Amino acid sequence: MRNKQRSTAWLSAKIMLLLITTTFRTTPVFAQYYPAPELVPPNKQAALLQQLNASGPMADKLDALLGLANIHYNKPIKTLQDFPLATRYAREALGLSRQLQDEKRITESIYTLASIYLLEDSLSEAENLLPAITNDTVKNNVQVGLAFTYVFCPQRPLKDALTKGKFYAQQGQQLSTRLRLKKNELLTRQYLAFIHNLEGNGKMGDQEMLDVIQQYKQLKMEGIQYPYLLLTEMHWMQGQFKEALNDHYLTTNAFEQSTDKTALSSLYYTAATLFGRMSEHQKEEDALRLGLEQCKIAIGRFNANLFIGEMARRLIRTGQSKKVLPFVDSLTHIFTPVTFDQKIATVGTYANAYLATGQYQQAEKYFLKSFTMTKAAGWATGNDYSVLGYFYVEHKEYVKARPYLLKALSLQDNMTSVYDKRQLTYMLFLVDSATQHYTSAIRYSQQNHALDDSLELAKRHADVQKLMIQYETQKKDAEIKSFEQKELLGRARQERADFIRNVVIAAATLFLIVAVILYRQYRSKKKLSEIIIQKNKKQQLLLEQLNRSLSEKEWLLKEVHHRVKNNLHTVMCLLESQALHLESDALKAIEDSKHRIYAMSLIHQQLYQTEGMTTVDLKAYILQFIGYLKDSFALGPRVHFELNIEPIQIEVPVAIPLALIINEAVTNSIKHAFRGIPDPTITITLYSHHDSLSLIIKDNGTGIKNVEKIREKRSLGMKLIHGLSEDLNAKFNIQGNDGLEISVECSTKPFSPVVNLEEEFSIV
Repeated sequence: MRNKQRSTAWLSAKIMLLLITTTFRTTPVFAQYYPAPELVPPNKQAALLQQLNASGPMADKLDALLGLANIHYNKPIKTLQDFPLATRYAREALGLSRQLQDEKRITESIYTLASIYLLEDSLSEAENLLPAITNDTVKNNVQVGLAFTYVFCPQRPLKDALTKGKFYAQQGQQLSTRLRLKKNELLTRQYLAFIHNLEGNGKMGDQEMLDVIQQYKQLKMEGIQYPYLLLTEMHWMQGQFKEALNDHYLTTNAFEQSTDKTALSSLYYTAATLFGRMSEHQKEEDALRLGLEQCKIAIGRFNANLFIGEMARRLIRTGQSKKVLPFVDSLTHIFTPVTFDQKIATVGTYANAYLATGQYQQAEKYFLKSFTMTKAAGWATGNDYSVLGYFYVEHKEYVKARPYLLKALSLQDNMTSVYDKRQLTYMLFLVDSATQHYTSAIRYSQQNHALDDSLELAKRHADVQKLMIQYETQKKDAEIKSFEQKELLGRARQERADFIRNVVIAAATLFLIVAVILYRQYRSKKKLSEIIIQKNKKQQLLLEQLNRSLSEKEWLLKEVHHRVKNNLHTVMCLLESQALHLESDALKAIEDSKHRIYAMSLIHQQLYQTEGMTTVDLKAYILQFIGYLKDSFALGPRVHFELNIEPIQIEVPVAIPLALIINEAVTNSIKHAFRGIPDPTITITLYSHHDSLSLIIKDNGTGIKNVEKIREKRSLGMKLIHGLSEDLNAKFNIQGNDGLEISVECSTKPFSPVVNLEEEFSIV
């Protein structure tokens, strides 16, 4: 009993260690099961959506579509929208890549679509893509994926699945050998070995799988845990529990030594099945619990809904039927059934839950629903008939149960485990006994006893226990060896500590000698330090004087800007007074001059109101200046302004010309652009990119048919804009279609720096 508890604790600890290890590492979909496109991290989804919606190159949009498809179909926990979204993105990528005639991305798009179809079990759709794949490596990858999915899909009738699976495995092996893709070749050989086992040739399958394992060892190739895992499954299906348990331990060790933890859920599911058959129920529960946790991290061969079903059955077996429905409801809410096999598993779980809680009508509804769904898909197997027969046997409706059980018996194949065969013959014995088919009841009883021979089971159980004890003994020996190594290590550490202590004593003595010498040097340096401190005080006083002088200069500069601004306002007031006695063109000239002066005065106002006094916030300036123009022209809501302005700090030599250009362009639009225009709008756009600045002023007015005449005419406003643009070394452009648009593009620092000749030539 003590050995059994140690074994359980050790296995739980070991599996937990594997789970912790895999939590911090993301691996590609199905990893070593079959090749798939490299996984895109989910945290890139927002950036990819932004890239898709941006006005960038079409190649970038293609990459974004493929990345988004990858994220949606690789989610371990999917919603009902993930597969449709992934398919839509992949199809859009395929259409766009064909439009661009980009062969590389055409292949990537088809590969992505094929990977989606394989995961959602739309195998005919994946097969239809094969002729369009021009890259042989990608074609071989899809062949390997089809072989895997057909062989290991649990719903299809075995004969149909094996025919297709063998075909693609053989095709994939031939192509991978020709292309020298060793990993794909070994994968297809694994599938063929498993197929031979299912076809009844267990010895051949075992030997082929062992040959594959030997190849992994010789080539030192990553992924040896996968053939070990399949060998474990092959042996327990044959009823060889001793060999299966040994394979399971080898698989666990292989996972420990590997960085690829993707198939941990498969390891846990196989372990749960194996330990459940051996009545090791605590180990079975641990494996199921950890397997379900792993389903949140990576997609595996066995989906979360299968784990939920097995855990529900365990609750029923242990007399906790009342907990089953709330348990299934809560987990199904997290793991939404999306694919057909997930939906079938969930329906079956609810059927068992209702049966266990005595809700017969609901149970029958779900059992029949599961059977109808599977049969309608053409996937009905002997197990589906057996499950429905089992339901009627449990409810003592033996007449209804008998045809389903007989059909299950006729559909038995090499994938039917010894355990399932034994259970089926026992149910047929009960049914035929109850329906007075005594001859066949006796026959089924004999078959059941042959399968359930007590001596063979006892021998098998003893062999398994012996193997477990041997394994635990090996672990204990390893622990003893580890303890001895730790003891030797402790001695070495003690010796090292003694050595370090002696070194420390010698170092301390040396330190005292050095300290005496240093103290003498310290006394001599202290006097020098006092002299340096006095000099530093004098320098500090000089620095404070300089700071005061700088503050005074800054205050004076602010005062200058303030006075310039006041003087400009005085000029504006004089112009307004003069305008009272003027008419027509002279009045207009005065008004225009007033706006130009205000544009410059506002710059100086911002300068003395800020701390820096060297740069102007263009966004704040333009908002205030446009408000002034609206008030000056009494526009009210009559003219609408759209301002798309980045918050840019710009120096005064650039700010003043830009302000005057904005004044001339906006004033021109207000005066001349909107005759007969119902919804006049002026749009000002200002943005920067690296060291360049772009200003665009556009109205929706009547526009100008002949822009060249306007340029040649050179009104005062146009001359000002041209001259100011030249001052800024800017690119100036004007367009007259659909309103007038003036654009100016210049550097944020358009003027060459003044060279200090004394610094340049080191003149003293």
